[in-house]
Amino acid sequence: MWTRDQYFKAWDASTPNESEFLFRLNVTGSTDNNDLNGIGNLQQRDGYKEMVATKKFVDMLTSDPKDVRNDMFLPATAAKEVATYGTNKVYLNKLRGQGGNSRNVTIVPIIRLSEVYLTAAECAFRNNDKTKAVEYLNDLVKNRTTTEASLATVDNITLERILIERRKELIGEGQRYFDALRNNETITRYTSEADKGWHKTLSKDAQSFDRDYFKAIAAIPQAEINANPNIKQN
Repeated sequence: MWTRDQYFKAWDASTPNESEFLFRLNVTGSTDNNDLNGIGNLQQRDGYKEMVATKKFVDMLTSDPKDVRNDMFLPATAAKEVATYGTNKVYLNKLRGQGGNSRNVTIVPIIRLSEVYLTAAECAFRNNDKTKAVEYLNDLVKNRTTTEASLATVDNITLERILIERRKELIGEGQRYFDALRNNETITRYTSEADKGWHKTLSKDAQSFDRDYFKAIAAIPQAEINANPNIKQN
């Protein structure tokens, strides 16, 4: 597992630290690239910048200033964006490409060792083995922060605590939405202007929903249903 000192540099596609990646898409400039619509360019401050961290996430992560994952975000620089986000670090700099320059040539993680530890912690907790759950969770946490209070104990570990750590560690890797669905969580973006943060104005049903919401799972294309009438629409 990457240490605190290794974490930021490990994501550089030109010199990646392979010890953490159990399976990843090996994208190189000489053979392939993720294109302008690839995940790296969508996230990057100097790319399309179509994705930003929510204020709730920023507040959660920055509550521990010693957490190395704070270094994975960049603040806005354009005047219009600064007016919205201020000095907050909202742009994820995890999939930054080779040498930090080629946003189209990025590491695409599929499974990382950190995810395995988090999954083991969750499984142990669900199996009522809090000692093992704490052990697996703290193996990760102590490699991300030096704040002693961030370590879990048998007395305070909860499923929510483990899932929060998954949010911090796996941000931008396509895990959070499915974690919420499988745990039947209610995804609440905001409830009023007071906690709206920098969210754009959303319809009421998009502000807060769970897996029973009819749009939570993508619809099956009509062509597939036409080809097989036994398929039922989601």
